[in-house]
Amino acid sequence: MSVVQGSAGAAIPVLGKMPGGQPAQDAAESAMVTAARITTLSAAGIILLGLLATIALPPMRPQDEESAGRAVPTPEAALE
Repeated sequence: MSVVQGSAGAAIPVLGKMPGGQPAQDAAESAMVTAARITTLSAAGIILLGLLATIALPPMRPQDEESAGRAVPTPEAALE
């Protein structure tokens, strides 16, 4: 609960209690909603790009899987 109390959003209701603070509270609420919407849509877009990039990767062929398991470099191979 202390995290919520210390967040920027917790100050918004206090604005409305101040004399003439209702317009400031309305503007702050609108700004918080807009910021949350932009952040959420940006994150969704980045996740979608990652998904599309993953789908676009070529599938591994069986010989690729076998060679990937054997291709562990050893210290001796580095000296050759």
